[in-house]
Amino acid sequence: YWPYHTPIGYKNLKPKQRACYHEYVITETGKELKKAFLLKADGKLSNIEIIRQLQKKGLKISISNFRLIITNPFYAGYITGSVVGGQLIKGKHPALVDLKTFAKANEMMNEAPNLGVPKVSRHNEVPLKNFVRDSINDQHFTGYKTKENWYYKTKNAQPASNVRADKLNNLFLSLLREYECKKEHLPTVEKYIKEYLSESLNEAINDHKQLQKNITEKKKQIENIEERFMNDDIPRELYEKYLKKYQDELSEMTRKIGTSQISGSNLEQAVSKCLKISRNLGSAWLSASYEDKQTLQKLLFPEGVVYDKENRVVRTNRVNSLFGCIPLLAIVLDENKSGNSNTNCLKVSQVPRTGIEPALPCENQILSLARLPIPPSGQLCQQVLLPPTGISGLQMYLFFAEYAKGIFCGNSSLLFLIKVL
Repeated sequence: YWPYHTPIGYKNLKPKQRACYHEYVITETGKELKKAFLLKADGKLSNIEIIRQLQKKGLKISISNFRLIITNPFYAGYITGSVVGGQLIKGKHPALVDLKTFAKANEMMNEAPNLGVPKVSRHNEVPLKNFVRDSINDQHFTGYKTKENWYYKTKNAQPASNVRADKLNNLFLSLLREYECKKEHLPTVEKYIKEYLSESLNEAINDHKQLQKNITEKKKQIENIEERFMNDDIPRELYEKYLKKYQDELSEMTRKIGTSQISGSNLEQAVSKCLKISRNLGSAWLSASYEDKQTLQKLLFPEGVVYDKENRVVRTNRVNSLFGCIPLLAIVLDENKSGNSNTNCLKVSQVPRTGIEPALPCENQILSLARLPIPPSGQLCQQVLLPPTGISGLQMYLFFAEYAKGIFCGNSSLLFLIKVL
């Protein structure tokens, strides 16, 4: 029994009676303290960072009080003290956390060399750490500071690589600005992107409906074979053989339908926000906090970027498809000012031809950056040979251009964008 003052996070329902009759319950404050124990055991946040979270919830806790709470075995369901000769005895009150979590939280508390002093790992000067990889050793860069200058470096990699943070940040900023959308382009770009994604969305919805239909039919097949077996129409060997086959097929269909669900309810809102962000990508990134920089980076480049030190460039193999369309459309719209219209440039017959020579869109090298790769021998790419049917000339061109630049991300990018925005 606990003979002392009721610890924070608990309420004694019988405070005026003897200790053996005390009845403790966990309060709302106690539930917040439980989260604090879990955060401390996780080891990712410092004491001060956890205390700040508690203070936002209205708890008045100092650094010294926080240490007393984390080290008090009462919260793990045990009592100790001079009354019991310093022994650790299982208490009669409900434990706030299990013994494993309590021990881990205290272990993390003792390991901290500067107790209560937060370890700052989110420096705004190095927002690209753990996001940019080195082109040679394929290791992520971390950040460090020396002589008042910030650097990126690869750890435990051979050969090691390092670069001044401001130089790599500026290279990344230049990459970001390639996906900015000019104000005068916004209405046209928004129209075509919505049209383009609506087509993909419709195909995804149709695929989803077909999967649902196939699942229903497969379930009927399973019911049918079970009924035939019960009526002795087929032997056990055939029953077990086909039952397993149908069940495996059903499992695979169920798995696919779980990844194919997509809704168009937020499509227009997502595209509008995407273009609003894209108007000032560079400035938005520069002025953002460390966390917001990381969010924006991952939104545009889901697989990160690679730094090529020899050529002093950053590149990426994958761009969110909503943003990836912007530079291609911008080139077309700029060409319109020179008298080269969409209708002449973006007809299906004008899709850039492939081969060893550079592609020549529209015979005058519009979108000359787009180069359709030649598939390996015996591996013709169906996505190039069989583009979606029933789409406009501009959509057709974007289909090929996106493939050439490796920026088509599919519906997963749309879902991710809707989720983030």
